Amino acid sequence: MFFKKKRKENKKAQDCKVHFKAKNVSRNLPKRTSSSKKSFCARIKPIRPLRGSRNSRAEKVKKIRRRNSILGIFSIFLILFIIIFAGYTIINFITGIRGGTSIDDVIQEKKYVVGIDSIPIYPNSQFVYEETKDEEIVMRMLNQGLSVYRLPRNTRTSDVYNFYRENLSKSNWEYISTTPISTDEELLGQYWFQNEKGLRIYVEDNDVWYELITKDEAESSLAERREAELQRKRVLETSSEQNLLPDFPWILSIPRDYLTRYSSTDMGELQSVEIFEIAGEASFLIYPIGKSGSGTYIQMLEEFIEKKDGDSEEDWSIISSAVDTRKDREILTAKLIIDGGNGEGIVLMNKRNFIVYLITSNDKGHPFFEQIIEEIHEP
Repeated sequence: MFFKKKRKENKKAQDCKVHFKAKNVSRNLPKRTSSSKKSFCARIKPIRPLRGSRNSRAEKVKKIRRRNSILGIFSIFLILFIIIFAGYTIINFITGIRGGTSIDDVIQEKKYVVGIDSIPIYPNSQFVYEETKDEEIVMRMLNQGLSVYRLPRNTRTSDVYNFYRENLSKSNWEYISTTPISTDEELLGQYWFQNEKGLRIYVEDNDVWYELITKDEAESSLAERREAELQRKRVLETSSEQNLLPDFPWILSIPRDYLTRYSSTDMGELQSVEIFEIAGEASFLIYPIGKSGSGTYIQMLEEFIEKKDGDSEEDWSIISSAVDTRKDREILTAKLIIDGGNGEGIVLMNKRNFIVYLITSNDKGHPFFEQIIEEIHEP
């Protein structure tokens, strides 16, 4: 019995042992894995420096180097700018003293006068007819060998003449002479020739004019033309005179070598008068163009020229204008194109009836036009 009992105990122990190793033990307990099968893959995280572990001195050195590099680049650009500016100023100063051109003018020196080949334009000058150079009237003027440019402000006549003395010979033009002002034998201007072709360059007001002439005319400084002008002036001074009509708002003595013709205008009873040269082609016009206070002189002039150009067969246009003062009255002087020729005009107000008048000449520089301006006055 004892044996059996003991055996029974052993059986119970065995049963307990079997019970400890239950079949479903793997479901209840976590499964152990071999250390050799563990995965060593891990997400890489940046190593953050510990607080207090920064090297402040190193960072300060980096900032200083960065700042120094920026300052160095800036200093290089500043030095280059100063050098370029200094060179630009020195060149302009030296050429200004010599009466030459500035560095800005180098490109323009390669351009030539419209209508006249091989003549370089004066630096920074502008062709007066740039916007209307394709019109017939301008083309006719250019075909006659006449061109005009507006000069920069404060340009001296000597600057223009010195410029062409230095540059025109490079285009195979030969210098003849320069006449600063007109004399009894010569017309003002600078004269050149090339083969049998002559050239006259002269400055008037703020414009420089280029005129192709013959070689003989250039060598004589247009002596024949000057003699003709003086002859006409002497005739005007010695001839007997006639006056404008008594009811005309201006008083003017007119030589017998001229004819007058009166015409009605759009301004009520006011008349215009046209004066013709008997022995020549010069003509002069005195015309009311507006009332004082109804606009500026240039506005009245532009309106009249536009109307005149549209109503008549003659071509009328304005080249340039300038405000001036003469005999204590404000005037507007203008250079005009009248029937394809070079003309001029003056706008002024009659102080008796406060009507603004335009006086024109189809022959620029005619002595009688100067006489009109000097002698015309209110009754």
